[in-house]
Amino acid sequence: FGDIDSGVWPEHPSFADLGNLDAPPAPAGGGSRECNYGDNPLTPAVDVFACQNKLIGGAHFTDFYDSFVGDDPTAGTARDSNGHGTHTASTSAGNIVDHAVVQGVDRGRIQGLAPGAWVMEYKVCGPGGCYPVDVTRAVEQAILDGVDVINYSISGGDQPFTDPVELAFLDAYAANVVVSASAGNSGPGAQTADHLSPWTITVGASTQDRMWLTDLNLTAGNGDTYTVEGTSIVGEGIDSPLPVVMAGSTPGYNDTLCLTPAPPGLFEGKIVACERGPNRVLKGFNVMQGGAEGMILYNPSL
Repeated sequence: FGDIDSGVWPEHPSFADLGNLDAPPAPAGGGSRECNYGDNPLTPAVDVFACQNKLIGGAHFTDFYDSFVGDDPTAGTARDSNGHGTHTASTSAGNIVDHAVVQGVDRGRIQGLAPGAWVMEYKVCGPGGCYPVDVTRAVEQAILDGVDVINYSISGGDQPFTDPVELAFLDAYAANVVVSASAGNSGPGAQTADHLSPWTITVGASTQDRMWLTDLNLTAGNGDTYTVEGTSIVGEGIDSPLPVVMAGSTPGYNDTLCLTPAPPGLFEGKIVACERGPNRVLKGFNVMQGGAEGMILYNPSL
């Protein structure tokens, strides 16, 4: 299984080698698959990740992105810097995790659709997005590596006969590689689906009832109250009321999307409201750098 995305965090339990998988076959074209996740930046020790019989490799194809944008803290490796690739790869082919503990709460057993699949990650995206020149190189390498299935959970492809990424997927199809691509997050109106090429399997999301609902309770200075239902993975709320500030109108920050780290102490004792957009996990991390006690993620429009 080849995932083309923003990389993966290789130490994630969904990619652990449980001893139930044999070693993968060698690439069809000979040689060996790249394994380039680098050192774990969250530990003081030098512990470069070594691929195993579940996560069998990882390669980065972000040369153009890195030279043009240059904001990726894990540049030069296949390590995920925003969580999206870890999310898509584990959803598709994550191994069995008997106890998924999130914020101290055991959410039970989880697994991907194909827990018995070998996983190869191709990093093509940085925090700010992806470029076709990087993606097409990754598709070419996936074919050479002998993947059976490519997953591409990223939008695009509404002009399949001129889009270089879609034409790379046509090469994959010709090499007997199944390409599964995302229909996108727009809709449900007409002509809102992505990846229209007839040589891909275009997948749209459905709904399910496994949601962790919570109430957000706000009180204005004049005593008016407002309660809205949302989702949260935190087991308990805050112990006492705290002021809520808008990230985009806070002097010294002024970042509506919370895509940059907040200065230390700026949000001490406050809850920060960030607008929905790319890199949701990174938003929380960025405001936490400023001492925030919590984050509200809101949609800019209904």
